[in-house]
Amino acid sequence: MKRKTPQQKKAESLAKDRRSIYGNNDKAARTAVPARKRHRSQAERRLAKQELAGAGDDESQIDVATAKVTAKRRKAVWQKWADEPLGEVLARKGKR
Repeated sequence: MKRKTPQQKKAESLAKDRRSIYGNNDKAARTAVPARKRHRSQAERRLAKQELAGAGDDESQIDVATAKVTAKRRKAVWQKWADEPLGEVLARKGKR
C-alpha cells in the first residue's frame, strides 16, 4: 500500500468530513430530529383516532374510516438533509 502525503490526507479529510450548515448548535440535532419525528407521528395517531372515533359502530363506516387512515400519506412538512463537506464550507467562508 502506498503512503499518502500530508496534502493527500488533508484533501481526503476535507472531502470526507461533514459540517452542519443549518445554523443551530451542531449538537441540537441530537434532540431536534427525534422530537420532530415524535411530534409528526403523534399528530398522525391523533388524526387516525379522530377518524375512527367518528365512524361509530357501523362496520361499513369503520371500514371506510380505516381505508381513509391507511390511504393518508405523511406530508413532507419537515425533512432531514445531509451536512455539507467541510471543504465546501471552508471555501464559502473563505470567500466572505
